[in-house]
Amino acid sequence: MACPDRRGLPLSTTSDLAAERYREGVDLLLSAWPGAAEALDEAIAADPDFALAQAARARLHAIRAEPAEARARIATAAGAVARNGTERERSHVEILSLAIHGKSAKALERALAHLETRPRDVLILSLPLGAFGLFAFSGMADHDQARVDLCERHARHFDTDDWWFLTYRGWSHTENGAVARGRALTQRGHELRNANANAVHALAHAMFEGGSGAEAERLIGGWLPGYDRSGPLHGHIAWHSALVALERGDTAEALALYAAHVQPSASAALPINVVSDTASFLWRLQAYGHAVPAGLWEAAAAYAAPVYPKAGLAFADIHMALLEAAAGNREAVERRAAALTALVEAGTMATGPVVPAICRAALAFAEGELCRLRAPARTRGGGGGAHRRQRRPAQDRRGHAPPRPDAQRRGREGARAARPTPAPPALAARRRLARPTHSLRNATMSHAETAPAVLPAAAQPRYASGNIARLAIAQALAGANSTVVYATGAIVGNMLAPDKALATLPISIFVVGMAACTLPAGAIARRHGRRAAFLAGTGCGVLVGLLAALAVVLGSFWLFCLATFFGGAYAAVVLSFRFAAADGVPAARRPRALSLVMAGGVFAGVIGPQLVTHTMDLWPPYLFAATFLAQAGVAALCALVLLGVRLPMLSAAEMAGGRRLAVIARQPRFVTAVICGVVSYLLMNFLMTAAPLAMRLCGLSQESANLGLQWHVIAMYAPSFFTGRLITRFGAPRVVAAGLMLIGTAAVAGLLGQGVAHFWWSLILLGLGWNFGFVGASALVLECHRPEERTRVQSLNDFIIFGMMALGSFASGGLLTAYGWDTVLWVSFAPLALAVAALAAGAALRPGRVAS
Repeated sequence: MACPDRRGLPLSTTSDLAAERYREGVDLLLSAWPGAAEALDEAIAADPDFALAQAARARLHAIRAEPAEARARIATAAGAVARNGTERERSHVEILSLAIHGKSAKALERALAHLETRPRDVLILSLPLGAFGLFAFSGMADHDQARVDLCERHARHFDTDDWWFLTYRGWSHTENGAVARGRALTQRGHELRNANANAVHALAHAMFEGGSGAEAERLIGGWLPGYDRSGPLHGHIAWHSALVALERGDTAEALALYAAHVQPSASAALPINVVSDTASFLWRLQAYGHAVPAGLWEAAAAYAAPVYPKAGLAFADIHMALLEAAAGNREAVERRAAALTALVEAGTMATGPVVPAICRAALAFAEGELCRLRAPARTRGGGGGAHRRQRRPAQDRRGHAPPRPDAQRRGREGARAARPTPAPPALAARRRLARPTHSLRNATMSHAETAPAVLPAAAQPRYASGNIARLAIAQALAGANSTVVYATGAIVGNMLAPDKALATLPISIFVVGMAACTLPAGAIARRHGRRAAFLAGTGCGVLVGLLAALAVVLGSFWLFCLATFFGGAYAAVVLSFRFAAADGVPAARRPRALSLVMAGGVFAGVIGPQLVTHTMDLWPPYLFAATFLAQAGVAALCALVLLGVRLPMLSAAEMAGGRRLAVIARQPRFVTAVICGVVSYLLMNFLMTAAPLAMRLCGLSQESANLGLQWHVIAMYAPSFFTGRLITRFGAPRVVAAGLMLIGTAAVAGLLGQGVAHFWWSLILLGLGWNFGFVGASALVLECHRPEERTRVQSLNDFIIFGMMALGSFASGGLLTAYGWDTVLWVSFAPLALAVAALAAGAALRPGRVAS
């Protein structure tokens, strides 16, 4: 049976791996996301005769302005498809070949005919669409309407949740003037696939055209840091934000954005984007009456000169003329205009006389002459393609007075006068984008290392806030389970164990339960939904209380260990609450959602110790038996709260999709996140496990131990009210670094003495350090997976963390009884050094190096 593509069309390959890699590569290509080349190369390696994979790779070469490689690859595809391709595939390859060899008119004609019978062949459907599509560069006066007509003609053939079609259908409507409809469609496409630069680009356009420049700026400021600099639209999307800043009069920020993301030395975009973005930005800056800083024109012109030395590509020619005119190179502009005129006279320039007219107008304007674009510039509507924001520099040259970014300028700009003045965007979003990305905080990643993603719109709407509130309450109630186990585990173990060296074994078993049940809990969530996993976990929470009470009554140490194993299973599910909250909100809100749920642990820090204090002696002579029964009741109450949580099920496509875990686990970002998460949780558990028993061995009271543990747990969770904001403001790596430093300080505080104050300060600092380290590392994990991978990746992360914690728990009790509390503290510096080294190594991965 033939393998299908993403939209059900059969593929002529018998290799499941080749088909899967092809599907992924086409998705990445259509979303302008890094990693497409690698995925398609893997498809070709799995099946060298897979013609469509060869053709898609050729298309990618063409997009990257690598004509020789594109022609060689499409020739290989043509040979392969002739041997074993279907009729649809032969037509597919032939159309791409026409486009790659510059036969645009013939390619457009063949593509439209092909789509009449194969409308879901999206790689072919993408050719006429978009800013650089065959319609845009056809010279047609009504190319915007033609794109809309094509999309509407074939809309019935696409699913309502097809992220790619929604994006391009929305883009087409926006460019054709139906901004509200375009924005709604594009917004839906963006929500379905956040890792889609084309959707963010189109949505920013719709926001700007609809008068929401500030909203577009916030969108870009929150999204762009997660998009690799090697992504083809990285610099161009930043260019949009720079224009918004320029138009509201913030020249300093506009220039900062240009310097950090747009100028040739900072951008890894396609040459056509670099040339057009630099030329149009600098021209606007000058036209608005601002001085262009020395060297910027020259740098842009020096980059462009060898890229487009000859005339013929209308869109590039317009911007080349801007650069050459601004640099004072009259000869170059006149030579380009003459060459374009010759092409027009020969009948090979689809746009007609408009482009040479614009070139001459640019030169005249730059030299201070009064210049208006007269009839020749208005005879054809093509204008060289691209979108309206890039066509506006020519429009801005129509008046002899330089346009200004104020009300007077708006009054002279016709249709744009109706656009309201954008409100200033969120300061944090603007600063985050304007700052050069020279640290791990802003180091963007290749697609293999990132997947800032959100759930489909249906999963996010009005239920998101309610989910966060319920999950925070559940965190408060369920967190009491861990607090009770940590407060009593070593003491009850000491009472029941046949050998005192096994006193901390129940807590170690608790951590083993966390590790052992993390992956099964993830599998339940993946197959039956997160709420099913949550309710299974609370069932374990009820069971741990009942079994622990029975173990105390019977005096059975091993039954108590079994109870704590179920307690670990409960705790593993509880810690997944944070990811569930983050998965249900847009990317910009994820760190805050994650930390707000963790903040519920503050109340767990009160509920748990007070539960122990007020119930420990209620059933004499069975110390803590009533405590465990009360804990079972709290777990049952938690289950009632979780019944109100509304979370979406994964679709069949999402369950089947995603990369292999081995691929994900090799990402440097993921490795850094896991190491820092492991060390933060390992040391917290390592020290907290031993602390209550160490306090008792030092002659301190149980009440002192309970209070110390209570303040420790409060310190663990109280920062969560603002940790998310700190991550947004400073970046997850810096927050993790602060957490590691606090954990080290906690060990130092413990080494200074063995009084109540020393233990309490050590536990409080340990809690604060755990919060920053663990929440920050969790935020890093969110950047390493796609929506369809979330449960597997998050479960893998927690499995590794809890597995390593188990080792620390087993070691803690033995070290404490054999060598004392000081030795436990000294040993903690070794893993701390490892985490610091991993974080430093991650910080050394500058954007360019990561992308490579």
